[in-house]
Amino acid sequence: MIPVGNGMALTALHILTQPVGRVDGTLTGLDAQVAGRSSDTGAEDWVLARVNDARLPDAAPLAADHPAAIDDTIYLFGFPSRYGVPDDAVRVEAHVADTPSAEGDHPELIFLRVEGDPDLGGMSGGPACVRDREGRWVVVGMYVGRWERWPWRTCYVVRRIPREVLERIASSASSHQRGLRPPVENNGETPSRGRVTAEEIRREGGLFRRVDGPESRW
Repeated sequence: MIPVGNGMALTALHILTQPVGRVDGTLTGLDAQVAGRSSDTGAEDWVLARVNDARLPDAAPLAADHPAAIDDTIYLFGFPSRYGVPDDAVRVEAHVADTPSAEGDHPELIFLRVEGDPDLGGMSGGPACVRDREGRWVVVGMYVGRWERWPWRTCYVVRRIPREVLERIASSASSHQRGLRPPVENNGETPSRGRVTAEEIRREGGLFRRVDGPESRW
């Protein structure tokens, strides 16, 4: 999964057709928010889900339109299942490849090649990342699987961050900013500051409002 903030994460749609395992023993369910239309590897194999019973890591920076040029390096992160149940995530170095001509035009997809054509089963839904100039990892897409099309070589497929997901993130962030309780009259006391003086009330306008969220504040 790729945490995107506000308890939501992006993953491959075909993940939800399989039993959802537990994360740190606490994950018990996912609620789809918006989703693609196909669970086959490709442009529509994605879903934005709300995670009910697990605290997700902070969201990583997202880049929706990363200019992936042939031979550029992109790193895939995930938990390949070829060795049984994995304990640690792995990082796989991949390189941008030509789009297989038989597949037509797919601007939403980035095709990659990986040395040795390894089996990356189990890594679906994980982030595809690059380093920015400051050395931070930036998510440019989501790994959705491997295509093998005769007579073309194996291609590993990354789905760029779907437009619908970006819109939902923006909408959620906007709602969070708007999700303020109506301003309340300051009668000389606030939860975060305790007792305040009449002078402070006059100086600051006499009104405070509470911003609700994981750490509510006034």
